[in-house]
Amino acid sequence: YTPMGAIFHPIDAIALVLILGGVFAIGIWVSWRSRGAQASSDFFLGGRDMTWWAIGGSLFASNIGTEHFVGQAGSGAASGIPVALYEWTAGWLIVLLGEFFAPVYLRSGITTIPEFCEKRFGAPTRVLVSTLSLLACVVTKISATIFAGAILLQVVAGWTLWESVPAIVFATGVYTVGGGLQAVMFTDVLQALIFLIGG
Repeated sequence: YTPMGAIFHPIDAIALVLILGGVFAIGIWVSWRSRGAQASSDFFLGGRDMTWWAIGGSLFASNIGTEHFVGQAGSGAASGIPVALYEWTAGWLIVLLGEFFAPVYLRSGITTIPEFCEKRFGAPTRVLVSTLSLLACVVTKISATIFAGAILLQVVAGWTLWESVPAIVFATGVYTVGGGLQAVMFTDVLQALIFLIGG
């Protein structure tokens, strides 16, 4: 591959810095604003007071990541329309989640799915579900997203994987740990706007 130095103009660099700076600034601002939150529901559920547009924008942006832009775009180019069926199915599953499962979780007053499993099946099940969920998420979703983001930074900025991966993990970790779901949702809303405007 050839780094994009020849076609990466200063205006591209300015746009990239503004977008990444905006995402990071929103995340830090929400983290700072919610620094007094103590309950786990404040961290995991955004204090239960998020508006519909923030929830919808976050759902949209959370389901689109670097693995889509780097991996699925290439798979779609090579294989055609069948690759899109995966995402079309996911849309229906999100509707089912909101219509049938979310009311059960809300009525139960739970914060996380492992908490629901503990109430229903006992503490060992909570530990098992937490462990399996974390492993599955790290091995499948997070690793692919970070790797695809690192590939993108390698092509666009000429960074190595050893430079890109820690930068991505640190930047997202700072505002996620500091602000919880609210910080993630508001940064997702900005990213959803960027996805829609930028195509």
